[in-house]
Amino acid sequence: MMLNPKKYLTETTDIFQDVETHFDIESYVSDLISSYDQHTKVEEPIYILSKGRHDCTYTNLTLDKDNVSYKFIVEPQDYDAYAENHGTEKLVKLDKNNGGIDYARNFAKEYSRSQDEKWHWQMDDDIQNFRIRMNGKNEKMPARHNLSIVENTTKLFDNIAISGISSSAFAFSKKQPVKINQLAYSCVLINNSVDLKWDIGGCEDWHYTLCALEKNWCTIAFSHVVFDAPTTGVQKGGNMTHWESTEKRKQLYERFVKHWPNNFAVKPMTGPKGWKLQHKRRFFTDYKQKPIINGLHLQ
Repeated sequence: MMLNPKKYLTETTDIFQDVETHFDIESYVSDLISSYDQHTKVEEPIYILSKGRHDCTYTNLTLDKDNVSYKFIVEPQDYDAYAENHGTEKLVKLDKNNGGIDYARNFAKEYSRSQDEKWHWQMDDDIQNFRIRMNGKNEKMPARHNLSIVENTTKLFDNIAISGISSSAFAFSKKQPVKINQLAYSCVLINNSVDLKWDIGGCEDWHYTLCALEKNWCTIAFSHVVFDAPTTGVQKGGNMTHWESTEKRKQLYERFVKHWPNNFAVKPMTGPKGWKLQHKRRFFTDYKQKPIINGLHLQ
């Protein structure tokens, strides 16, 4: 069942008699969640970025349970091991080894473009479950419900650069099911027409989101459409070389902060992690742009 977008439109008139149309995305997503079992179609291709985990990935198992198709993006040095465990038909081979997460993300986007795809999903390889927050609980769900809700919402608009499903760990603290112009990370739906690349070598989700917002695109973060994943850095493999030492982590954060000095600072913390990024202000409020609904959905 498709919801009628016209139902969620309102118009306001200012003192100059200019009419502005608003789309109530929070109500729209709430209604999608309420009718989640009727949203099962996943249209966009899924690419799982994986490194050194041929025998311990989770995302593929989660998708397999619901018969949702996907491909792994893997390095040449890992290709044979992944082929043995998953079959060659599910693999896309990167051009080189140890290129880092930026390289892998850019490769996936360009590969998707080469397939004439307008959108594509990029997912980390450690998603254990998908959930939807309803009635104060994070209810476990088949993947296609979550992905369908995100696709149905995102593709209503002409100016969304990236949308993201959030970690279930934070869902309890979010009053609204969705927010505009927020961080998209880990499990993201990417607009292939957006002329942006990942180019910072870490904190790449933050950097891509903020660069998109600076270029006047919108982003969407789904707060009640969520996933479970292990704590960062506890699994073998992955593109997490900056977690090898506290000094590498500090260098990464300092490099990132040079791009966004008004938004973040590097702060010491207790324990083995050593350093953390700290917000200096509520910088997302800088971005006032609103999603522009596609006229085809209003006919």
